[in-house]
Amino acid sequence: MATPGTAKAKAKGIQVPTTAVPPVVISVTNGVPDKDTVTVNIGGTVRFDNNDSVFYLVRLTDHDKHAAIDVLLPADGSVSFMPDPDAKASDEVDFDILQVTMQNAAKSLPSSAKGVIVASGGGGKIIIGSSVTTNPPPKKASR
Repeated sequence: MATPGTAKAKAKGIQVPTTAVPPVVISVTNGVPDKDTVTVNIGGTVRFDNNDSVFYLVRLTDHDKHAAIDVLLPADGSVSFMPDPDAKASDEVDFDILQVTMQNAAKSLPSSAKGVIVASGGGGKIIIGSSVTTNPPPKKASR
């Protein structure tokens, strides 16, 4: 069943990501992202791949550096993001990679984000590109 955001994107003619639309990948090694600026089209995705055996937070902030939420990037795991279908081309979001300590390593639960950030691996910028439109299939050649 399609989510409201997916239905809204399809109604606008925006391609919803599939395996045919590869994600923009940011790899994190030793807490440091391999790219400091990427562009992801509306309808595409950006994926953070953690190559380390520690947890990180991916903090997304707006131009005023307001962080509404941090997303847990699991050890040796990945997390993906998709731009809002209502985003405009050239909108920008800053990201930071922050290492966290574990409150209970056996359960792999992060402790409260306040006061447990032990290091920042740096960050960068995600730029929203133009829409990825759905193209009609090519016409079959007549004989």
